[in-house]
Amino acid sequence: PVLLEMSDNLMDSLMGSISGETKADFIEWRQQMKGKPIADGKAFLAKRLEDEHQSVVQDYGEAHWHETVVGTDLHYDATNGFYFNTDTIMLVEVPVKNPWEIFLYIPVGGWNECPEAEYHMAVAKYWYETYGATVAYISCDAIGYTVPQPVTGDTMKLAEEQFAYCPDAVYQGYDNLATLAAVMKDSTVWHFWWD
Repeated sequence: PVLLEMSDNLMDSLMGSISGETKADFIEWRQQMKGKPIADGKAFLAKRLEDEHQSVVQDYGEAHWHETVVGTDLHYDATNGFYFNTDTIMLVEVPVKNPWEIFLYIPVGGWNECPEAEYHMAVAKYWYETYGATVAYISCDAIGYTVPQPVTGDTMKLAEEQFAYCPDAVYQGYDNLATLAAVMKDSTVWHFWWD
């Protein structure tokens, strides 16, 4: 089951992510995706983190990365609920065996910094196997995961992965990695929004 925040923009996002306009295009895309091996989600996130780090250092210097992007904990509240922008929410049962396969039926992404559906699937598989995270809701520009319990221990690696997946989790959300890492210790919902 997954909650869908229904809108015309969601439908446009779904069709745009597969470069098609018809049901036949979607079925063909899904069959192609089923025949491909799932990418390495951990490696995908590591590459995106390195690219973002290099971009920040090139534009602003290494000190900016440590002082502003990594930063210090600003003591934000945990996230344990969903926040929707519309009243039209549907609970959909997706016919998949594994929770990360949801993106074979709901292929969002592939625009701006939002990963393509195949990489959402790779990350979802990696996070499910590592943290027990499952996709709980999808909109045209957001994806939410739930975890059975907050992550314990050193959560900076998880904050870096979430930042790599969705830089706006820091830039327009928690302000820095230290705050995001601290919030993860009490959060059961992970929210990602791509501008």
